[in-house]
Amino acid sequence: MPFANNSLFRKAEFEPLKQGLAEILTTELSKIEALKVVERARLDKVIKEIGLAMSGLTRDSLAQAAGKLLGAQVLLLGSFSNSFGNKIRIDARLVKVETGETIKAVEVTGKAEKLFKLIKKLKSYIF
Repeated sequence: MPFANNSLFRKAEFEPLKQGLAEILTTELSKIEALKVVERARLDKVIKEIGLAMSGLTRDSLAQAAGKLLGAQVLLLGSFSNSFGNKIRIDARLVKVETGETIKAVEVTGKAEKLFKLIKKLKSYIF
């Protein structure tokens, strides 16, 4: 899923990171043989289709419904925020599709220039 941009500072500048973080994490998680990763494009298409029929649901609820349709067991949802001092915090959580229960929640914080190192650290915390 695309990450939510909760930045307090230079929000528009960090807007591309919503899709970018999701793409990078998809690539990183696809390297783990024990996981089957559903392509974000497929998930986005299903969300758009059911979003029209289920207006009023939260972004996470739509993701859960789409996950069920695609046969996913767990969703990776997250957000990031840029704050003063050029620091970025990335939050991620694994959510069971069937129940909506959060299995694991993690965060990493560091300098925005070290984004790729932060993402690798996040991946290691998640799995």
